[in-house]
Amino acid sequence: MAAKPKQFVGLLISPTSLEAVQCSRDENGAIAFDFYHHLDTHESGVDEEGDITNPQALGELIADFWRSCDIRCRNVVLGFAGKRAIARLVSLPRIPANQLQQVVLSEAEQYTLFRDEEPLVDYFTVDTDTDSSTVFYAAVSQKLMNAYKKALQVAKLRLIAIDIAQYAALRAMVHFKLSDSEVWDGVIVQSGRLVITSWFGQKLLNWREVSSQRWDEEGIEQRFQFIETEISRTLRSESGREREILVAKGSLAETAQMSDYFQRHTDLHLQATGIDYWCRRLPPEALSQVTPAALGLALWGLETRIPTLDLLNRSGSKQNATLVNFQTQLEALRFDRTAGVAAMVAGTAFVAGLTCFWYIGTHVIGHQNSLLKGDIAALTSTNSGLSGQLTDLQSQQDVNQQILTLIGNEARTNLAVSLMAQVNDIMPADAWLTSIKAPAPNTVEIKGMANSQSGGLTLARMLTEYQEVSQVQVKDLSLDDKGIYTYTIDVTIDPSRAATPGAAVAAVSAPQESP
Repeated sequence: MAAKPKQFVGLLISPTSLEAVQCSRDENGAIAFDFYHHLDTHESGVDEEGDITNPQALGELIADFWRSCDIRCRNVVLGFAGKRAIARLVSLPRIPANQLQQVVLSEAEQYTLFRDEEPLVDYFTVDTDTDSSTVFYAAVSQKLMNAYKKALQVAKLRLIAIDIAQYAALRAMVHFKLSDSEVWDGVIVQSGRLVITSWFGQKLLNWREVSSQRWDEEGIEQRFQFIETEISRTLRSESGREREILVAKGSLAETAQMSDYFQRHTDLHLQATGIDYWCRRLPPEALSQVTPAALGLALWGLETRIPTLDLLNRSGSKQNATLVNFQTQLEALRFDRTAGVAAMVAGTAFVAGLTCFWYIGTHVIGHQNSLLKGDIAALTSTNSGLSGQLTDLQSQQDVNQQILTLIGNEARTNLAVSLMAQVNDIMPADAWLTSIKAPAPNTVEIKGMANSQSGGLTLARMLTEYQEVSQVQVKDLSLDDKGIYTYTIDVTIDPSRAATPGAAVAAVSAPQESP
């Protein structure tokens, strides 16, 4: 991801308005408010669901808005408000970091909203223990985001990040939090949606979204009763003590009014944060327009007390994620092939180099396996020139074959480590790794999980396609109490097969199915 620009404008687009807000850091590192602009719209090209009906018209409207307000900055953080997005806090089986994006994508694709497309996603891990991980993720329609991108291109603006409005509102809350209490709650009231969150410092404990009807002015009391009921139901586990509940609703003026109502009429003390700050910096009429979500977009990347979502740059296809994972691991382990080439060139130092290889394979890597168990992705690297190195490795294939012919059976350690680096490249979409190690120079042990029984068997069959593999044995393939299949695959390496063109394909032996 490229470095974040020093200046950008938070842009919130709704069916009835455009909001542009800019904040920045001063020389002392403090966050300063730069400007706020608002435009009421009637035919913006955005419907009540947040869908764009006319990207060209929306782009021209944004361009006119930029010109009329004399906004010079053209970098934009876009906030999405609508039903074409979801945000969830989920508990998953413990998954290696390099497999997490694929699993989050699969999780999001279960929703009918994304039935015909792969959504844009971003996520962060909240907590991890030995058996499971708690992950918060957001996903938005990629088709819809492409329409927004087209509108911004018409307006000649540069999109640098995408956030969702309800999470951006939380960022504005945190920035103006009244106290430093470690336990707090954030409530966001949007049109047709109520979001209730609980936090322990920066750790998200609860995220609950409730659909609500569109209330008219006469139904305001019923709306407040609905909000009170849902908040009490969500936070009932700690109802015996007063909680710090921060709230964001519509505009800042509406937020203050709702806070005042709850202070006077209920036992819940909903606090409207930052009102005094904005009253000193905005004209009175602006308080009835500016939303906490728009302010939170302007604080994107500046307010660091909670994680930052960026669905534009964090997202990617499952195929791309697999390629990145493979490249990362190969970069981390690339010294094995390099050492093989060095052995050919060195000649007289061949024995010493081979001894070093053996030591690395059996001792150093063996020691690291205890730390890397269940997470081979910990061997991450940031080598920007990896693509070029991969091309070089392909061109060195003939040299490697000559090396294998020379060193014969002693190449087993090198081949085992090389195979370990390539496993992620062939992982089925519904399977992931939990452990990969080389318990012996000619053996690789692979453990993992899959959503279906065929996931582990498919991986085993694909391993047989490697020329240097002489045997693949599925030692375990069983269903746990969570409905996830666990598998253990043993792979036997034979260097003579790698050096012999046309070696036979290895056979897969699988365990008998339990009744």
